Amino acid sequence: MRKDTWKIVAIVLGLIFIASYLGYITIFPARIEEEEPTVPGVITEDIPGVVYEAAAVKFGLKNAINGSSLYGGTNDYVSITVADEDGVVNFMQTWEQFGDIDEATESSSLTYNYGDLLIFHATSDLDTGSGAEHYGHWFYAPMVPGTPVRKLTSGILTATQTSPTYKYKIDGTGEGTGFKVQYIAGATPYWGVGLFPLHPRAEEAQMDMYLSYKSTNMSAVTDGATWVDEDGEQDNDVTLGSTTEELTVDLFMDTASLSFGLTQYTLTSVGQFLERPTFIIINTNATGIGVDRLYSYGWTMMSDSRATLTKSFYKQIDPIIPVKGFKGELTVKIPIDATALKSNTPYSMMVWFSEFQVEKHVNIGSVVTSITSAYGMVKDYGLDDVSGTTAATYSITSGKGVTSMLFGDWTTPT
Repeated sequence: MRKDTWKIVAIVLGLIFIASYLGYITIFPARIEEEEPTVPGVITEDIPGVVYEAAAVKFGLKNAINGSSLYGGTNDYVSITVADEDGVVNFMQTWEQFGDIDEATESSSLTYNYGDLLIFHATSDLDTGSGAEHYGHWFYAPMVPGTPVRKLTSGILTATQTSPTYKYKIDGTGEGTGFKVQYIAGATPYWGVGLFPLHPRAEEAQMDMYLSYKSTNMSAVTDGATWVDEDGEQDNDVTLGSTTEELTVDLFMDTASLSFGLTQYTLTSVGQFLERPTFIIINTNATGIGVDRLYSYGWTMMSDSRATLTKSFYKQIDPIIPVKGFKGELTVKIPIDATALKSNTPYSMMVWFSEFQVEKHVNIGSVVTSITSAYGMVKDYGLDDVSGTTAATYSITSGKGVTSMLFGDWTTPT
């Protein structure tokens, strides 16, 4: 190339640079095509930039102890409702309800959007081995990939409205189920929330109960169905060795991998979310028994106006949830402070276990003997009855306890 040609090229390039610098010419860079985010088949964590289509939700039920899938029961139910855009939940509103689940996973009829907060109630009356139905549970999860599916309890709910119906916000973090929300892409996408774990319940006949003092059995029941036979159950009377002693109540499962006493949560006719734990209740004619020692062990005295000749106390028990393959058991101590009692005098102790109770009702001596009606989004609670009520429930007649599960006589020291 000739020398003057180079000069011309250099002059032209210089003019272009100056014009660009002064803003008369805009030089566009080479266009780089940006790739759309690749959507994998199963999304287990939220991916920025991905647009999630509205999708159905897939779920199933499983035995919480042995992990097996649950389906085929005549009253397996899963109900779904959705919180509003402010996260407020009205349990009286039902979006979908599924019954008689006959597959390992079911799919909803409606579709749900990214970020929707879904509330589930799941239950099953499918009998497992020697057990009888399953305890129902509540669950929740926002439809965001990677978010844990968690259990819903009254402890993490805050009421935002109490009339004409209750409304709540989730104000806390529930226990995780072990599953996280997934988004499964494809021609028919769906949200996956895993299997809801439900605990198999022990039948009455699968529970053995003992009332003892030290190594002496005072009474025993080796078949829960015979709880009404007080005379037949009573083994030995005992004399306390001192004025401060303990009686012991033991509850054993006959069959492995069954649970008992799990707290249930129900709805009232106006959508109030109620906690229903299991209590052990005692009644004694030792009206002068020292109450402070009982209080120190977690017992509460009832305000039962009917118990004019006796005193009743109650205590919430920890649920029995054994490891797979093992038999569950529970031990409860009844502290005796006989300091103010007459020496060398016989007294009695009656014992009941009572599931599905509301504490403020138990406190005044009122216990339910049947499963409450289902309201709002709940179709069924799964349990056929309140365990023990077919044989014995806390009762007061003529000022004292009657028809106990366990009964024992004890005498104060000389």
